Amino acid sequence: MFFNGLGLVVVVYVSGLLSLLGDYRVELYLLLGIILGGFLFPLLGWALLARIRHPLVWGLVIAAASAIGLTASNEAYPLFAGTDLFLRSFFATAVGVPVAVALLPGITLKVRSKRAVVWALGLGLGPIVLGIIDSLIYVALGFEGFAFIVLETEGIAAVLLLLGFLLALRRSAARRTAGGANAHASGPSEASRSPPSSPSTGGDAASLGTAMRRPGPSQRARAKGSVRVRAPFGPGPHRSTRSLARLLATLVVLAVLVDLPLGGAGAPSGPGAVPSSSSPPPSARTPIQHVVMIIMENHAFDNFFGLYPFMPGTNAAYPGITVPNNLANSSRWSCSGGAGPVPGSSTGCSANGIDLVSNGTWNTVNPYEGYSPYHIDWDQGKMDGWLSPGGSGAQSLATFGADQMAPEWVMAQEYAMGDAYYSPVLSETTPNRLYSIAGFSPVSNDYGPPPYIPFDQTIFGELQTNDLSWGYYLQDPSAGLGTLDFVSGLSVGTPQVQTYSDFESEAGAGTLPALSWLMPTDGGLSDQYSQGPPGNVLQGEMWILYMLHVIMTSPDWSSTAVVLTYDEAGGYYDHVAPPSLDGEQLGVRIPLIVLSPYAKEDYVSHTIMNHASWLGFVDYNWGLPALNSFVADSNLPLDLFDFTQAPRAPLALTAAQGFPTPSAIPFTIPTSPDLAPLFPQPFQVPLSNLSYARTGSSSTTLSQLGGGVYVTVDTAITPWYVSVPVLSWVFLLEISVLMGFFPLVRLLRARREAAPREHARS
Repeated sequence: MFFNGLGLVVVVYVSGLLSLLGDYRVELYLLLGIILGGFLFPLLGWALLARIRHPLVWGLVIAAASAIGLTASNEAYPLFAGTDLFLRSFFATAVGVPVAVALLPGITLKVRSKRAVVWALGLGLGPIVLGIIDSLIYVALGFEGFAFIVLETEGIAAVLLLLGFLLALRRSAARRTAGGANAHASGPSEASRSPPSSPSTGGDAASLGTAMRRPGPSQRARAKGSVRVRAPFGPGPHRSTRSLARLLATLVVLAVLVDLPLGGAGAPSGPGAVPSSSSPPPSARTPIQHVVMIIMENHAFDNFFGLYPFMPGTNAAYPGITVPNNLANSSRWSCSGGAGPVPGSSTGCSANGIDLVSNGTWNTVNPYEGYSPYHIDWDQGKMDGWLSPGGSGAQSLATFGADQMAPEWVMAQEYAMGDAYYSPVLSETTPNRLYSIAGFSPVSNDYGPPPYIPFDQTIFGELQTNDLSWGYYLQDPSAGLGTLDFVSGLSVGTPQVQTYSDFESEAGAGTLPALSWLMPTDGGLSDQYSQGPPGNVLQGEMWILYMLHVIMTSPDWSSTAVVLTYDEAGGYYDHVAPPSLDGEQLGVRIPLIVLSPYAKEDYVSHTIMNHASWLGFVDYNWGLPALNSFVADSNLPLDLFDFTQAPRAPLALTAAQGFPTPSAIPFTIPTSPDLAPLFPQPFQVPLSNLSYARTGSSSTTLSQLGGGVYVTVDTAITPWYVSVPVLSWVFLLEISVLMGFFPLVRLLRARREAAPREHARS
């Protein structure tokens, strides 16, 4: 049972099935597939054993073909609905065929059908039990380190094999002692009258039990109610040895066929491995000396800004405020009767079911998330799959208004926003956050690490190499680094990984680093300030307001740009089809607000951007090479700034002005605040005095400007001992040992039992 379950765990990891498990709806289909496959494939193995020649070879072929086909389908067509995932998990259990072929003859050859079925069904419990246990461990670890779970499980298997082998040797030694004593007591004449015992009969059966007996060919006649079973290992020590050798050779050939070369990637390296130049740090080419990245969690542009800047309960926008590309000018937001646009309506007359979140409601049901649901939502750019089977669901068709979003709407009104800003990957949080620090991701969904990203292939490594400072600030780093766990060598002890209190101290002292990452996520699993659904969006807004107050009252404010965005859309609806970049499909639109003394006022940028655009801005600002080719080809966010204007004074977004800005963290959430009256605020600079248009776009990239690329080839690091080849080879070796266990034990016992008889004859 255990080794059959081990096979399932290894196949799930090796085949890439793990990367598709993005939301809790799939768990039922996954479990049903494992239950059915866990029972049927061992029965198939027993049927092969009973009916055809070379059942072990056919069993291995079935298991290998299923694993290879599963891997290919996961790579070529990763989307799934419930039935599709059910079939994938079903075929992941095909390893039960060779396991059953190998183990059932070790139990009995002349076997009644009912008993064989019971043993085969018993094998099916292994994938179910082990799958559930390892899944619970995986969840408890925060959906990280599945490779280490596989390694630990294989380690337990190795211990079980060793204990079984030692126990067999101990029993064999005891029998040898008993056999020797009997031989001396009986005398030579008695020994000579008794024919030598066959290694597959006699005393061997006594130690292994009747269920272990290997009858000869003459004993395999069909009995009433029984089935003749062909053993994969012949009845004798020499034949058993040859069969075991052939089995090992077969497994080696299969391993080569599925491309499992022995080896793994190098060991991770950390900040200490990155050389630091002796030259002074480069100077910034703009007035910006400090960039602060605030990346919130899981909201689409239309979800937060779909009705911006319309007045609550009306169909009219506030006069004079620039309207971005949102639901207000989209045919998606219209009545089925042709009444035209109805932004701000609470009548629910939208043809596609988009709902306005009612006043006093601060959260929504979490949409279904994952690589597959997001691709179904996207539907090849048709943006119509949210209600399709496997999509993110009806709860994703929601939009907030000024009643909830007034503070962020004010930030967009007073500073610059982007309405063509996309997550880098059409997938979940992990790959998108990795793109925000490295311009690439070694994973396609929320799983891992491993693999890891080398430190010197992140923006941190590039900055450190050029003697530029950086900091990553979390609520409590000791509770978990989250995204940084994927960067090899970074840990809680890394000096740049600090707390909110450290950020406040540095901001107050005017010593902010060149690049700061102020994260409401990571640093613990609660993510209470991240606004991630179904969390309270007001709690996140209050956290943002507090941190903005810290930054705006800092001596560094006059040379700072604050980038407020979201990692990915979280499954929420957006009506704009995302483009692709360098062959990579960008994700759904997400909000972007840039707050800076040099940010344009009431400006809406139509520049197509993603998280890598800000890595490009950092490289551009300090004259560094583009971090990698994806960063080099991402449009720079230059049109959101006016570096010729005099720096604007901080904007008051405090409790004195009526904003729910807390005085400290943690804080208490107000029960029923009325935020809508906060929007809009008076403009800091009269619109008539602005020297620029309030909409625009840019297509400037680092590739156009030249300067080279810092990382020419993006790589991922997986420690060799948890690499796919090594874990696969360990699994193959353990299955080989398991399959050859009974023949090996019989061989050893036969040799030990032969010694007393030879001694007696002499």
